[in-house]
Amino acid sequence: MSYADHPRGPYSKPVMVYSGADQPSNSAPSTGDTNLAAVIFEDGSLTGMWRGDRKVAKHYGPVYQYQFRLVGPNDTTNCGIEDPTLWVDKAGIVHAVVHNWKAGGHAVSADRGKTWQWYGGNCSSATGPSSLDWTRSVWPPTINFTDQTSLYPHRRERPHLVIGNDGAVVALTTAVQLGNDHTFTLVQETHSSS
Repeated sequence: MSYADHPRGPYSKPVMVYSGADQPSNSAPSTGDTNLAAVIFEDGSLTGMWRGDRKVAKHYGPVYQYQFRLVGPNDTTNCGIEDPTLWVDKAGIVHAVVHNWKAGGHAVSADRGKTWQWYGGNCSSATGPSSLDWTRSVWPPTINFTDQTSLYPHRRERPHLVIGNDGAVVALTTAVQLGNDHTFTLVQETHSSS
Protein backbone atom coordinates (compact mmCIF):
# COMPACT_ATOMS: atom_id res chain seq x y z
CA MET A 1 0.00 0.00 0.00
CA SER A 2 1.13 3.55 -0.69
CA TYR A 3 -0.27 6.56 1.13
CA ALA A 4 -0.24 10.33 0.77
CA ASP A 5 -1.57 13.43 2.50
CA HIS A 6 -3.42 14.41 -0.67
CA PRO A 7 -5.12 12.32 -3.40
CA ARG A 8 -2.71 13.76 -5.97
CA GLY A 9 0.37 12.74 -3.98
CA PRO A 10 3.22 12.57 -3.58
CA TYR A 11 2.82 8.95 -2.51
CA SER A 12 5.00 6.99 -0.11
CA LYS A 13 7.15 4.03 -1.05
CA PRO A 14 4.84 0.95 -1.04
CA VAL A 15 4.61 -0.91 2.28
CA MET A 16 3.31 -4.43 2.96
CA VAL A 17 -0.09 -4.41 4.67
CA TYR A 18 -0.73 -8.12 4.31
CA SER A 19 1.15 -10.76 2.35
CA GLY A 20 -1.88 -12.97 1.72
CA ALA A 21 -0.62 -15.57 4.22
CA ASP A 22 -2.61 -17.01 7.09
CA GLN A 23 0.48 -16.99 9.33
CA PRO A 24 1.70 -13.88 11.20
CA SER A 25 4.71 -13.34 8.96
CA ASN A 26 5.18 -11.24 5.83
CA SER A 27 7.38 -14.00 4.37
CA ALA A 28 4.84 -16.83 4.84
CA PRO A 29 3.32 -18.32 1.66
CA SER A 30 0.23 -16.62 0.26
CA THR A 31 -3.04 -18.47 0.86
CA GLY A 32 -5.63 -16.25 -0.78
CA ASP A 33 -7.23 -12.88 -1.10
CA THR A 34 -7.95 -10.64 1.83
CA ASN A 35 -11.25 -8.86 1.20
CA LEU A 36 -9.60 -6.00 3.11
CA ALA A 37 -11.94 -3.30 4.44
CA ALA A 38 -10.59 -0.32 6.33
CA VAL A 39 -11.48 2.98 7.97
CA ILE A 40 -9.06 5.91 7.93
CA PHE A 41 -9.51 8.26 10.88
CA GLU A 42 -9.06 12.06 10.91
CA ASP A 43 -5.54 11.71 12.40
CA GLY A 44 -4.46 9.50 9.47
CA SER A 45 -4.49 6.23 11.44
CA LEU A 46 -6.19 3.19 9.94
CA THR A 47 -8.06 0.21 11.30
CA GLY A 48 -9.26 -2.67 9.18
CA MET A 49 -10.42 -6.24 8.95
CA TRP A 50 -10.21 -9.00 6.37
CA ARG A 51 -11.22 -12.57 5.60
CA GLY A 52 -10.66 -15.00 8.44
CA ASP A 53 -9.69 -13.47 11.75
CA ARG A 54 -7.08 -10.81 11.01
CA LYS A 55 -7.59 -7.16 11.88
CA VAL A 56 -5.34 -4.16 11.39
CA ALA A 57 -5.49 -2.77 14.92
CA LYS A 58 -3.42 0.33 14.29
CA HIS A 59 -1.55 2.00 11.47
CA TYR A 60 0.57 5.13 11.44
CA GLY A 61 2.76 5.58 8.36
CA PRO A 62 4.52 2.29 7.54
CA VAL A 63 3.92 0.68 10.97
CA TYR A 64 1.11 -1.87 11.40
CA GLN A 65 -0.05 -3.71 14.48
CA TYR A 66 -2.06 -6.87 13.86
CA GLN A 67 -4.66 -8.41 16.08
CA PHE A 68 -6.05 -11.94 15.85
CA ARG A 69 -9.28 -13.71 16.83
CA LEU A 70 -12.54 -11.90 16.37
CA VAL A 71 -14.81 -13.96 18.62
CA GLY A 72 -17.79 -13.54 20.88
CA PRO A 73 -17.72 -13.60 24.68
CA ASN A 74 -18.52 -17.32 24.90
CA ASP A 75 -16.90 -18.42 21.62
CA THR A 76 -13.45 -19.81 20.92
CA THR A 77 -13.46 -19.47 17.11
CA ASN A 78 -14.96 -16.97 14.68
CA CYS A 79 -16.65 -19.05 11.94
CA GLY A 80 -14.21 -17.90 9.25
CA ILE A 81 -15.75 -14.53 8.50
CA GLU A 82 -15.59 -13.11 4.98
CA ASP A 83 -16.38 -9.94 3.05
CA PRO A 84 -16.19 -7.33 5.82
CA THR A 85 -17.43 -3.78 5.37
CA LEU A 86 -16.57 -1.16 8.00
CA TRP A 87 -18.06 2.18 8.98
CA VAL A 88 -17.90 4.59 11.92
CA ASP A 89 -21.18 5.74 13.48
CA LYS A 90 -21.95 9.20 14.90
CA ALA A 91 -20.68 8.15 18.33
CA GLY A 92 -17.29 7.11 16.93
CA ILE A 93 -17.96 3.37 17.23
CA VAL A 94 -16.41 1.27 14.44
CA HIS A 95 -18.81 -1.35 13.06
CA ALA A 96 -18.12 -4.31 10.81
CA VAL A 97 -20.74 -6.30 8.92
CA VAL A 98 -19.50 -9.61 7.53
CA HIS A 99 -20.68 -12.69 5.67
CA ASN A 100 -20.65 -15.56 8.18
CA TRP A 101 -21.58 -18.81 6.40
CA LYS A 102 -25.11 -18.06 5.06
CA ALA A 103 -25.86 -15.44 7.71
CA GLY A 104 -24.46 -12.01 8.45
CA GLY A 105 -22.34 -11.16 11.45
CA HIS A 106 -21.84 -7.81 13.18
CA ALA A 107 -18.87 -6.67 15.27
CA VAL A 108 -18.22 -3.37 17.04
CA SER A 109 -15.15 -1.63 18.40
CA ALA A 110 -15.31 1.30 20.82
CA ASP A 111 -11.53 1.76 20.77
CA ARG A 112 -10.90 2.32 17.05
CA GLY A 113 -10.26 -1.33 16.20
CA LYS A 114 -7.99 -2.39 19.06
CA THR A 115 -10.62 -4.76 20.48
CA TRP A 116 -13.85 -6.05 18.95
CA GLN A 117 -17.11 -7.42 20.31
CA TRP A 118 -18.64 -10.12 18.07
CA TYR A 119 -22.41 -10.38 17.52
CA GLY A 120 -22.50 -13.08 14.86
CA GLY A 121 -23.18 -16.82 15.02
CA ASN A 122 -21.82 -18.95 17.86
CA CYS A 123 -18.91 -20.66 16.19
CA SER A 124 -17.65 -22.60 19.19
CA SER A 125 -20.60 -24.98 19.21
CA ALA A 126 -20.44 -26.08 15.58
CA THR A 127 -18.96 -25.40 12.17
CA GLY A 128 -20.47 -24.73 8.76
CA PRO A 129 -24.27 -24.68 8.50
CA SER A 130 -24.66 -25.99 12.07
CA SER A 131 -23.11 -22.76 13.41
CA LEU A 132 -25.94 -20.64 12.02
CA ASP A 133 -27.85 -18.65 14.58
CA TRP A 134 -30.43 -16.63 12.66
CA THR A 135 -31.38 -14.74 15.83
CA ARG A 136 -27.90 -13.13 15.74
CA SER A 137 -27.74 -12.56 11.97
CA VAL A 138 -27.64 -9.14 10.32
CA TRP A 139 -30.15 -10.37 7.74
CA PRO A 140 -32.99 -12.91 7.98
CA PRO A 141 -32.95 -16.31 6.23
CA THR A 142 -35.93 -15.34 4.07
CA ILE A 143 -36.19 -12.32 1.78
CA ASN A 144 -39.72 -10.87 1.76
CA PHE A 145 -40.68 -8.52 -1.08
CA THR A 146 -43.36 -5.81 -1.11
CA ASP A 147 -45.43 -7.81 -3.65
CA GLN A 148 -45.86 -10.53 -0.96
CA THR A 149 -43.42 -12.96 -2.65
CA SER A 150 -40.41 -14.32 -0.82
CA LEU A 151 -37.15 -16.16 -1.46
CA TYR A 152 -35.04 -18.46 0.69
CA PRO A 153 -31.60 -18.00 -0.90
CA HIS A 154 -28.83 -20.59 -0.90
CA ARG A 155 -26.57 -17.87 0.56
CA ARG A 156 -26.01 -14.14 0.92
CA GLU A 157 -22.53 -12.63 0.74
CA ARG A 158 -20.53 -9.43 0.20
CA PRO A 159 -22.49 -7.10 2.50
CA HIS A 160 -22.12 -3.36 1.97
CA LEU A 161 -23.98 -0.49 3.55
CA VAL A 162 -25.59 2.64 2.16
CA ILE A 163 -25.01 5.45 4.65
CA GLY A 164 -27.21 8.58 4.64
CA ASN A 165 -25.98 12.17 4.91
CA ASP A 166 -26.73 12.07 8.64
CA GLY A 167 -24.44 9.04 9.14
CA ALA A 168 -27.30 6.57 9.65
CA VAL A 169 -27.43 3.23 7.84
CA VAL A 170 -30.10 3.51 5.13
CA ALA A 171 -29.78 0.17 3.33
CA LEU A 172 -27.86 -3.09 3.18
CA THR A 173 -26.70 -4.56 -0.12
CA THR A 174 -25.77 -8.22 -0.49
CA ALA A 175 -24.99 -10.66 -3.24
CA VAL A 176 -27.74 -13.29 -3.22
CA GLN A 177 -27.23 -16.81 -4.60
CA LEU A 178 -30.22 -18.94 -5.59
CA GLY A 179 -28.47 -22.28 -6.12
CA ASN A 180 -26.48 -23.22 -9.25
CA ASP A 181 -24.66 -19.88 -9.05
CA HIS A 182 -27.64 -17.77 -10.19
CA THR A 183 -26.89 -14.51 -8.39
CA PHE A 184 -28.15 -10.95 -8.10
CA THR A 185 -27.52 -7.89 -5.92
CA LEU A 186 -30.20 -7.10 -3.35
CA VAL A 187 -30.66 -3.64 -1.84
CA GLN A 188 -32.65 -3.91 1.39
CA GLU A 189 -33.89 -0.92 3.40
CA THR A 190 -32.88 -0.91 7.06
CA HIS A 191 -34.50 0.60 10.10
CA SER A 192 -31.29 1.49 11.92
CA SER A 193 -30.61 4.50 14.08
CA SER A 194 -26.80 3.99 14.03
